[in-house]
Amino acid sequence: MGELQLEDSREFVGEYKMGFFGSAEHISVKISAEKVSGRGYREMENGKYEIAEFRYDFSQITKITGSQFDKKPCSMIIFKESDRIFFPGLNVLTPTLESTYNQFKDLLYEKESEDIKRLILGGAFTKEGRTQLRDEMEVFRETVAKLKDLKKQGFINPMEYSELRAKLMDFYA
Repeated sequence: MGELQLEDSREFVGEYKMGFFGSAEHISVKISAEKVSGRGYREMENGKYEIAEFRYDFSQITKITGSQFDKKPCSMIIFKESDRIFFPGLNVLTPTLESTYNQFKDLLYEKESEDIKRLILGGAFTKEGRTQLRDEMEVFRETVAKLKDLKKQGFINPMEYSELRAKLMDFYA
């Protein structure tokens, strides 16, 4: 498989037959840095399951975990709106799905880190660049929040964080 890149995607497939008389259903999940899509079993409000196609933004994933489906172990993805998709019969184990998700998440954080550094160090926060910003305070708040998150996730070390934060604060002082 090799190293993942932001433009890559990974697809996992399988097949599952529910019950003795059920028909075999194609099960799949495709993960990229932008979207998560595929076909799996969605839990309904009445506690039953239906086979469903799904497509979500990558950022909507809440958790990838192991679960039980039809009294058998399987993978499950939980999305922000409490939508749970089950993947019985998938050809990979839950840790492989989690690892793929985490690799894409790390790539996105690295890209965001580079974007923030380029924004701050590249001159957007200078007297000349100031006039180009539509809503300065909103951009400022988002930039500070991203800096904090990148430091928390370990993509910016404490020294880099302090330098970038100081440069940002100097502009608004």
